[in-house]
Amino acid sequence: MQQPAPDPRLREALGLHQAGRLGEAETAYRKILDAAPDQLDALQLLGVLFGQTGRLEQAHDMLSRAVAIRPGDAGINYNLGECCRQLGRTEAAKDAFRAALTAAPDYADAAVGLAGLHSEGGQAAEAIEICQPVLARVPNDPRLHNQLGSALLDTGDTAGAREQFEKAIRLAPDFVTARRNLAAALLRLDELPAALELLGALIKEDQDSVDLLYLAALALDQTGRYADALPLLERALQFEPDNVDAISAMARTHRYLENPEKALGFYQRATELAPDNARQWARWAEMLTRLSRLDEASEIHARALSLDPDDALVVLVGAHLARRAGDNEDAYAQISTLAERDVEPHFNASVCYELGVICESIGRYDEAFRAYTDANAGRANKWQASSLNPEIFPKFINDLSEYFADDALVSRIAAWSKAAPDDNLPTPYFLVGFPRSGTTLVERLLDAHPDIVATDELNMVDAMAKFLGELTGRADAYPAALDRLDEAALRQLRQRYWDYLRDHHPDPIEGRHLIDKQPFNLNHLGLIYRTFPDARVLVALRDPRDVCISCFASDFAPNWPTVQFLDFERTVRCYAGMMALWQRYREILPLQTHVYRYEDLVASPREVLGRIVEFLGVPWHDDLLEGGRDSAGSFISTPSYETVVQPINTRAVALWQNYTEKLAPVLPILQPFI
Repeated sequence: MQQPAPDPRLREALGLHQAGRLGEAETAYRKILDAAPDQLDALQLLGVLFGQTGRLEQAHDMLSRAVAIRPGDAGINYNLGECCRQLGRTEAAKDAFRAALTAAPDYADAAVGLAGLHSEGGQAAEAIEICQPVLARVPNDPRLHNQLGSALLDTGDTAGAREQFEKAIRLAPDFVTARRNLAAALLRLDELPAALELLGALIKEDQDSVDLLYLAALALDQTGRYADALPLLERALQFEPDNVDAISAMARTHRYLENPEKALGFYQRATELAPDNARQWARWAEMLTRLSRLDEASEIHARALSLDPDDALVVLVGAHLARRAGDNEDAYAQISTLAERDVEPHFNASVCYELGVICESIGRYDEAFRAYTDANAGRANKWQASSLNPEIFPKFINDLSEYFADDALVSRIAAWSKAAPDDNLPTPYFLVGFPRSGTTLVERLLDAHPDIVATDELNMVDAMAKFLGELTGRADAYPAALDRLDEAALRQLRQRYWDYLRDHHPDPIEGRHLIDKQPFNLNHLGLIYRTFPDARVLVALRDPRDVCISCFASDFAPNWPTVQFLDFERTVRCYAGMMALWQRYREILPLQTHVYRYEDLVASPREVLGRIVEFLGVPWHDDLLEGGRDSAGSFISTPSYETVVQPINTRAVALWQNYTEKLAPVLPILQPFI
């Protein structure tokens, strides 16, 4: 702002203004202008006062008169630009900010204002061009660094944006907006712990900020802490019930918490609040495809398509729907347009997985394998996978193998069943096998039986294994402590199993047989026999070549075991390790087991299921053969959600024959199990 002339009346008016005595200051300015209508400083200062008191039209009138008198005054143009911005007159504001910068090329406030308007209008590249020359003149202005960072973030240069936000914070450590923007950049860079730490500090300072609560929930979602994200989103919606971003995040969180109806309700609400947002409609359609409600999904997707046919998620969902409808060539044509585009990095893996499935459907097997490889490489770079040491799970398998390799242990195992406590707790049935061996299909079929309740990959046995550490006070208690457990410890372990089930399984058992379906419990058969020696165990087997190809081609949520599947050779070695352990269990554990082969199941489902229910001790029921199709509309957490709702078929048998070249280097590892 230009310094006023040393007029006593103006000095007095300005003093009142600066003291906050705005009514008296306004009267003083008006007296000056009554005597001299073109008194420049009085015009400008009264315009500023009008702006401070919300009288923007009057402010605009005063400042426009001042600019007309002195068009090249940087301060007056800046104030006029800010007034126009608040009035929503974007182009006039830009013109005024440009005039201010022309008069004073180092005017940081004007550069921030002008760049901000361009960013808000989707012109991030122009915003960058505005900020950079001013920063060269004023390198220590934190607002300029923050504004440049925001524009870089909008162009996808997240690393560059992070650098600018960090510079702004070094210059102004309490600059809340820059700290918030840095957290957003860290989220995009998948540096989730750092983002959460920063957001946690910001939320402590402002517990009512919807924006901060939303970003923190987003970070928790991306780390898989969905239950922790939920209360943050609920709090955000208490303050802003119609916040579309928070509502959309709530839908996603409920999806991953396996509350499909709640998720659908929030997706629908998001489209009601943002009816012209194609991606909101596409997210709703995507959730419906996950539930195999394909007719509804197609209807919702059509709305998204009408709004923005080029949006990446709209195209991806369209390709998926075309494939599910059997139009694989159309699906390929759609997905190919995405594969050629530079889509968001976090989105690219999903595109590659879908491309792989479509290519496989039309016989483009080399292209399919490349797509799966690219998808897994993308997933491996994400924080959830990159934070997991891929050596830990193979070591776990090796430790179990070494423990049960001890021949001296075999004689002691015979006494385990005699130590089982009589605690009136029921004994679950277990359904195990390497992933993609047909466990989900059998789970869904058995769950249709009125006398059976089947779980969808809960971790009751893992909870028992972890509880061993609490009982013994040793982190390495499992499996070493198995042979040293007394009756009291076994009682606690068994109770821990049922407590975990009660806390994580919504449906009551009510006297029905529980089928605990968790493929990786194959590794825990020693613990299962130690705690439930009368358990019956179903073991799924499938051609290991098909299993390994299928695991590599599936988009698993990353955890210690599934991170192995991001690399094909690791997948194969993981299979070999687990199956060798299973062979040892079969030799030394007197468990009641029934082995079925996936290939036999899909070829003769009535016969194989008949033998399974006979082993379980339940009568045949005709609903068993309808179980898969009855799953349509229910949420299935595994990558098998598409196939289990289809009629039982043999399409996936011997799929490996299309990948013989890819299998050749690892075939010697698999050969003992084929």
